[in-house]
Amino acid sequence: MMAVWPLSHPWLVTPMSNSNSQMPGSYAGDFREPAVYESQRIVAEHRNAGPAGGSLCLPTGVDPAYLRRYGRWVLMRFLVGMAGIAGGAFMGMAFGRRDHAGIWVALAAGASIGGIAVLLSNNFFMGRFTRRHLGQRFDELLALPHDGRPKLVSIENAHSFSKLKIVPEDMGYLVLDASTRTLTIEGVMHRYVIRGEDVLEIEQQRGGNTTATTVTYAVGRAELSIALTQASIGHEVKKQTIGAKRDPLLESLQAALGHEELEVLD
Repeated sequence: MMAVWPLSHPWLVTPMSNSNSQMPGSYAGDFREPAVYESQRIVAEHRNAGPAGGSLCLPTGVDPAYLRRYGRWVLMRFLVGMAGIAGGAFMGMAFGRRDHAGIWVALAAGASIGGIAVLLSNNFFMGRFTRRHLGQRFDELLALPHDGRPKLVSIENAHSFSKLKIVPEDMGYLVLDASTRTLTIEGVMHRYVIRGEDVLEIEQQRGGNTTATTVTYAVGRAELSIALTQASIGHEVKKQTIGAKRDPLLESLQAALGHEELEVLD
């Protein structure tokens, strides 16, 4: 079943009149800019066609300042979490062999565990922030044909994924529909519709201490490469303890979009 959206659906936006128009929900030099212009051209030519018109990347009109403000809270939680871990380690080393050592060891363990919990809580707050800014758009995403539950993901420029960032370029919920070979992400900043026939490459990419699934796809005459990282506490714990070499999104995206080949980038 092909997803068909009414003319009033927010996914179908008015194309820009010229290249000097300000791009809503974006900024000058954004890596998605060529794909956005192509998407709006496709929407204008294939009104109400949904994914049948082609793969898309459309701005939502959300002010990028929202992500920057969210980034300040991420940084604060990171500093608090690291302070808890460091404070626990210090108390354990400094007071662990003195009188009432049991109390100090318990306090040290509590501080360290609390710090770890604060760091892991970022996934929870990321989901809450994303749902709040999606609003009704999340329900509209669920109304589209899809397999399984929506996955919370961060979206980054694949070409700068290895660079350290406080917050990603976008965050959203991802759904897959294997029957139509379609991947749909409702992001805070942009909406992404990826058809299997437009996918040029799906690969695993490593950056720092994390991994992502990179999807490169054609949007009209443009190409867009996005690095997707699933926000999962279970995967985060595994990654930080025993190590997780395989990105959890890789196989599901390959299977749903019809690209079974696997390539791992160092």
